[in-house]
Amino acid sequence: MSQGPALLSSFFYFGPADAGTLQGLHEPWLVLLSVVVAMLSSAMALQLAGIARRSSQLGLARIALGTGALSLGAGVWAMHFIGMLAFQLCTTVRYAPAITIGSMLPSLGASYVALWVLSRRQVRRGQLLLGGVLVGAGIGLMHYGGMAALEMAPVLRYDPLWFVASLGVAIALAVLALWIRFELARRHWLTAGQAIALGGMVMGLAISGMHYTAMAAARFVGQDEPGFVADLGRNSTLALTIALITLLICAMTAAVNAALRYRQVYRHLARSEARLQAILSTAADGVISMNAQGVILALNPAAEQIFGAPAARLTGRSINLLLPDLRGEGELIEGQVHPGLVPGVRELTAQGLDGRRLPVRLALGQAADAQESLWVAFVTDLSERQHIENALAESELQHRSLIANIPGVTFRCVYRRDRGWGELVFISDAAEALCGWPVPAFTSGEVKLESLIHPGDRDRVQRLRQQALAETGACTLEYRLLSRGGVEHWVSETSAAVRDAQQRQRWVDGILMDITEAKLRHADFESVVQAINRALVVIEFDLDGRILNANDKFLHLVGYESHELIGQHHRLLCLPEEVANDDYHAHWQALRQGEFRSGEYHRVGKHGKDIWIHATYNPILDAEGAPRRIIKFVNDLSERHAMELDLRLAKDKAEQAAASKSTFLANMSHEIRTPMNAIIGFTEVVLESQLSEAQRQHLNTINRSARSLLGLLNDILDTAKMEHGAVVLELRDFSLRELCRDLLATLRLGAAAKGLELRLDYPEQLPEFFLGDALRLQQVLLNLLGNAIKFTPQGQVCLVVRHQDKQLRLQVIDTGIGIPADRLERIFDPFSQADASMTRRFGGTGLGTTIARQLVQLMGGDISVSSTLGLGSTFTVQIPLPQGQRPAAAADTAGGLDLPPLRILVADDVAQNLELLTLRLGRLGHEVLTASDGEQALALAQERALDVILMDVQMPLLDGLAATRRLRQWERQTGRARVPVVALTASVLEEDRRATEEAGMDGFAVKPVELPRLLAEIARVTGSAGLAGAASQGVADGAGRGAMAPPEGVDWARGAMIWGDVQTLQTRIRQFLTDALRDLPPSADEAARRAVAHRLNGAAANLALPRVQALAAELEQGRPHQALPDTDIDNDIQVQAQWDALRAEMQALLDRLPAPDHDHDPASDTAAVSDRPAPVLQAADLHTLRQHLQRGELAEEALQRVCAAVDADTREALQAALDNFDFDQALSQIEALLQSSPTGAPT
Repeated sequence: MSQGPALLSSFFYFGPADAGTLQGLHEPWLVLLSVVVAMLSSAMALQLAGIARRSSQLGLARIALGTGALSLGAGVWAMHFIGMLAFQLCTTVRYAPAITIGSMLPSLGASYVALWVLSRRQVRRGQLLLGGVLVGAGIGLMHYGGMAALEMAPVLRYDPLWFVASLGVAIALAVLALWIRFELARRHWLTAGQAIALGGMVMGLAISGMHYTAMAAARFVGQDEPGFVADLGRNSTLALTIALITLLICAMTAAVNAALRYRQVYRHLARSEARLQAILSTAADGVISMNAQGVILALNPAAEQIFGAPAARLTGRSINLLLPDLRGEGELIEGQVHPGLVPGVRELTAQGLDGRRLPVRLALGQAADAQESLWVAFVTDLSERQHIENALAESELQHRSLIANIPGVTFRCVYRRDRGWGELVFISDAAEALCGWPVPAFTSGEVKLESLIHPGDRDRVQRLRQQALAETGACTLEYRLLSRGGVEHWVSETSAAVRDAQQRQRWVDGILMDITEAKLRHADFESVVQAINRALVVIEFDLDGRILNANDKFLHLVGYESHELIGQHHRLLCLPEEVANDDYHAHWQALRQGEFRSGEYHRVGKHGKDIWIHATYNPILDAEGAPRRIIKFVNDLSERHAMELDLRLAKDKAEQAAASKSTFLANMSHEIRTPMNAIIGFTEVVLESQLSEAQRQHLNTINRSARSLLGLLNDILDTAKMEHGAVVLELRDFSLRELCRDLLATLRLGAAAKGLELRLDYPEQLPEFFLGDALRLQQVLLNLLGNAIKFTPQGQVCLVVRHQDKQLRLQVIDTGIGIPADRLERIFDPFSQADASMTRRFGGTGLGTTIARQLVQLMGGDISVSSTLGLGSTFTVQIPLPQGQRPAAAADTAGGLDLPPLRILVADDVAQNLELLTLRLGRLGHEVLTASDGEQALALAQERALDVILMDVQMPLLDGLAATRRLRQWERQTGRARVPVVALTASVLEEDRRATEEAGMDGFAVKPVELPRLLAEIARVTGSAGLAGAASQGVADGAGRGAMAPPEGVDWARGAMIWGDVQTLQTRIRQFLTDALRDLPPSADEAARRAVAHRLNGAAANLALPRVQALAAELEQGRPHQALPDTDIDNDIQVQAQWDALRAEMQALLDRLPAPDHDHDPASDTAAVSDRPAPVLQAADLHTLRQHLQRGELAEEALQRVCAAVDADTREALQAALDNFDFDQALSQIEALLQSSPTGAPT
């Protein structure tokens, strides 16, 4: 026998049904139990498959599928073994554990795959069939696998037909069950619960039907076991246990899925609540929830905003509080439904907690359940709608008012295709003013508007109107209209057809404007145009530049005939080089864009006629603003051009003369500054030596006179530079307050000498720091204040500072002699004073105000003057000066520079200059080499190692510029280090400074040479940064003596320049402080206090004590130097505190001063003459000195003779009064000497 039939015989039974086979019986109630277990587990599996299908979370879907597969697989397995326990054979039957347990796997796997297929969103028929086949096959595989676990004496075989029938039953019923569960539910033939129940029953029948059909296919081949007794109780117990376990699995599965489903539902509810809350929070309408009694439970933010109160204040209160109109619909009855809560929509007036009333729309709805009745109110604020309605009503009113006030007659008439106009529907009241007929006469048909058209225009108007309305729907006409009185009016009609919803022309709306006056003006305009055409030269072009028309005057100007020009291009009249230029094409392109062009042009007439014209090209625009043509107006400038040519020749000659003047000024500057350099330099050298007081005074006079002459020269050069625009402003941050104080301190000596009060009015609240050229501003104020002091014999000079709207205003106000009215306009002219006697009386060049005006204008400002003869003058400067910042603290170079010993080459063709610089630089420890021309300087620079070269610019043989260029070239060729070169020049013009930079020079020093500035420039170009005050050098005079450093609060450089040397300055400061502290505090009289403050201010300024000067100046002006914290303190206490501060500053400064140097006593300069016979005090000298002091002047020779004739105490007291500029005290001492002198009678 072949292997195939043998294999079939081992599984199937092909014999008779009752031949050698055992027959078994089923226990009915166990059969019923197996069917129930199968149905319950199937229903649970189908339920979980539906949950997995509806789940939006993958994890929950997988759990549902797994538990459903477990429920279905366990149900199939349990039903099989309960059914097997219900089957009884007359033999012992056992089950193999491994196969029994393993038989569950096919049902689990098939169940999971089937449920997974069915859990998709869309379950198609093929998927239903596939799921049923999988479930049926799983049931069959599980059953026959479980049957294989039987261990018994008979042999188990299956009838082939029943075997196939069992599988068919399983598959068919499984497909039917799935179709019932999903397809009937989808078609809404059954509810979900009904579909699950019915599908579970059919699926249970599929499982049990397959099992019992398969049992019918089973053939147990063998013999009964003798003496076998069935243990039905044991099988029943085991079956019940299996059923309970299976049901427990189903229950646990249901519980797990119920918990997960509850969590999913809870999250869904939370999300729904969050979405609802977001909707309510963002809703524009207010939403209020309340109970049946009208008590507010909750409300959204929109409701809070509508009623103007937070939810916390409204919750728990009656709705009547917000909607009082509800109260009229029924009173609130305790414990009953609020009668006013009626579902529906109504409009009423709400009221906020602040009493504000507003219109709202209320929509009430009820959500009732078994426990309570919830009412929801939607409240819409109608304020905006009411506002819109009011606005529409107002707009309608405005529209009616607009129609009534339109400057014309507005009308509407019926459209007639045959003639355009029909019956009038509406016409405005303005018709009566135009036509003389009332409005009802037109609307009733009594008067036809068309009948009022002038007979000469009626046919034309009717024809054109009918044509325009038919073709375009709009019409614009001008014609004459006759009024009721026969008066003729020109009107402009603008009308348009109005269409209905079917786009048919129904009406004609229009407006009639009375243009009678415009017609008259147009006629006048035509007349004016003709007059212009007759009076002016006119030519007309198109946009391409071709000539359209030219009047007779233009033809006469160019010499052409009309037919020769019309149609020609504009280039016919131009020079060839102009036409070839790109500017010519740009000119016409601009005209084509509508730009106006004008200017002077060179044109060519007929036969090459040379013509100069001034032409204006005027683009003529159309109604849309686009250019249409160009009209050109021409003025003949040929004669003027010839005159201008002559003027240009004259201008060239004037410029040559100006250049000659500049050359003259430069040469004059050089020639004057060269000897001035020697005069000033050598006087400063001598002043540094031991001198008698008389010698020092004489030399100081020479030095001041030389510097005054130098100042005059600078004024002249400044004027020349500003005429040529050579002055460049240097913008830096600076303190205007400090600048003004320094100026007044500098000028206070001259003012005090004349007995003038010099005041500064600079309010504390005004800005202090500005950005500008402080040096030039100082020059302006110095000129104005100097003039004010010069021309003020008595009284005061005040500098007033104000700042408003980014404008700095400076006023110099004096009580001087004033300026005559006829001289005010010329006061700023160069070399101009009030009259010639002013120059003889007061001196001066008349350049101060000129320079001031030029500098102010250079800074973008303006200067003006007002004056009253005999009462004084006011000069006002307005400058747009921006505010600045506090300038960074600069290094204190006031006292000079402590340079290391340098080898310096000085090149100058003037022997005195070489001698002066050799002497002054040599005293500072420098090695000085000299050269008298550029060639010597170049040779020495190539031979010697130098630290710096001071090179004069103008020298014979080889000037400084050429020598520097050759030196730089030699340095580049040889690779030698660059030697710094400082230019020495008497020229201060900017072009000379640029020339030195271009030649390769590194620095610039102006003659006469000022040693501190020269040393600073040397330090800059050499990089020597060791700064040390010369004042410190003068105080210490060498570290060997252990002197202290110079104390703070003293401007040593300025003081040494005023007093000649530091030692003298120290002596004067000590004497001033000692005397002043002895006299402090002053009396309580305010006038006396201010007089003392005035004297201290002037003395401190001339002794270079800035802190003391500032405190004294504040006291003199009666303004606190620094605001006290407590504004309620008495003014006397504030003033006393200021005096205490001044005294403390003076005492601290006196304590910081070095001990007096007895080796240098100014009084010792006169000790050498002590053995001479004492001079006799002369009354004439006393009278001369008194007269000069009364005029604010000082007679130096008379003072020397008086000092020589009096005792030491008197001399020191008189000298101290003069040093402190206390002329009143000095006059008192002179008066005492006159009274005590035996020769005191005047001679």
